[in-house]
Amino acid sequence: MNSFELAKAMHIAGQVKEAAQSYRRILESDPQYVPAINMLGHALFDLGEFEAALEEYRRILRIEPDFEAVQYSLGNVLFKLGYLEEASDAYRRAIDKEPDFSNAHFNLGNVYLDLSRAEEAIEAYEKVLALTPDNQSALFNLGKALTMLQRDDEAFLAFEKVINHNPDFLPAYSEMGHTQLQMGAPDEALAHFQKAIQLDPECDSEHFNLAMTELMLGHHPEAERAFRLALELNPENARYYECLGRVLIDQDHRDEAIDVLKQWIEQEPESARAKHLIAAWSGVDIPTKAPVEYIIEEFDHQAAEYERTLARVKYLAPILINEALRRENMPMDGSACIVDLGCGTGLISPLLQPMASELVGVDLSKPMLEQARRRRQYDELVNEELVSYLQGQTRRFDLIVSADTFVYFGLLEEVFAASMQSLRPGGRMVFTTELLDDMDEQATYRLNPTGRFSHTEAYISRALEACGFEVVDRRVGFLRLEGHAGVNGLIVVARCPEEA
Repeated sequence: MNSFELAKAMHIAGQVKEAAQSYRRILESDPQYVPAINMLGHALFDLGEFEAALEEYRRILRIEPDFEAVQYSLGNVLFKLGYLEEASDAYRRAIDKEPDFSNAHFNLGNVYLDLSRAEEAIEAYEKVLALTPDNQSALFNLGKALTMLQRDDEAFLAFEKVINHNPDFLPAYSEMGHTQLQMGAPDEALAHFQKAIQLDPECDSEHFNLAMTELMLGHHPEAERAFRLALELNPENARYYECLGRVLIDQDHRDEAIDVLKQWIEQEPESARAKHLIAAWSGVDIPTKAPVEYIIEEFDHQAAEYERTLARVKYLAPILINEALRRENMPMDGSACIVDLGCGTGLISPLLQPMASELVGVDLSKPMLEQARRRRQYDELVNEELVSYLQGQTRRFDLIVSADTFVYFGLLEEVFAASMQSLRPGGRMVFTTELLDDMDEQATYRLNPTGRFSHTEAYISRALEACGFEVVDRRVGFLRLEGHAGVNGLIVVARCPEEA
């Protein structure tokens, strides 16, 4: 057995470090021996030294550009390093050389899944299944890709097939539960999460899924028990503290809820989210606006499922704003420069686009802006705090739109003043905010247990007028559900004077 074969044997036997040293010794005497470079790349990959492995694979291509095996390996290491577009190129080159290379199709599908390019992922997984019909991993990931496109019935069937092949495949039960939630069948979802827990009673995320489903069904004591189990299994998960606290608040156990938040702060002393919620639940040290860090965290983790969540809570703010604009006879001739403050995923953008010569979206959450970018409705997307953004846009806009964004401000004068500064003479601002019913004319705002602010009608009018706006339309309307109760809000249209 020559030295190269001996090194390979060591590698196969699990002596990866020793094998890597042997490959290097071989390459000292023959630096262009491609098989040894290739195996050194594999050894480095196995050792988790991905950058070093990448350099070895690229070294092969400099020596032998047509070396077929390297493209798949290159794709794998690029994928590990998070260079997804480059990884997809490498896998496609591997497939060009070997069209029936099932693993390359599968990994290409995984790249597309990570890139949220669901249709291309589905095509890749279907190719895998045509080549290897019993490939459960491809079938499972196909279901996840179908879920991304809201093809829930097809996704459910894919997960069901996985379970038929392997009744103990826990992730398939979990995904079936999530799919059934999207299909409006929480009772059926509950059964699947319970089955997942039977398979792995120590899996905190499945107890959390069960708790969220119980909460959706209005079963608060059952949800509380499940949240407590999830937290006991994983006391470092911040979301578990928050959800347990919220379900305690819903049951009017305020002191217990605050104690849960204090435990969270012990785990994460710098958590802006925990501190904001403890102010909301205790009524002590109420801020004048939500911390930027709180808002970013709030929406970053919601981005992927944000629009489905809004559909479930019957969110109507974009429709209400559109109706207000039509009452104002906003011209649909594409002549207005418009900014969408707190644009999120861009849900309102198709309604604004016919009016816009230029449409700008502003949001603090980068994942939300990524979702908005995919709509291809905005001319510009800006990741910035909205007041500081507006302060740099003097007399730029004809229309400011803000759907459910001012709910993260208590005092509104600062954002109204910045809005006035950014509007052209005669420009309009249209926004929604949650309504605080209070007969006291001097009342202003309240920080609610949700972490959002509500405002009185009188205060909004005073704040707008103090900043130079004229209120031209103000109506009360249903914004969305919160739990099983409706949330009423104000839909306000304010105008900048012609001689601003």
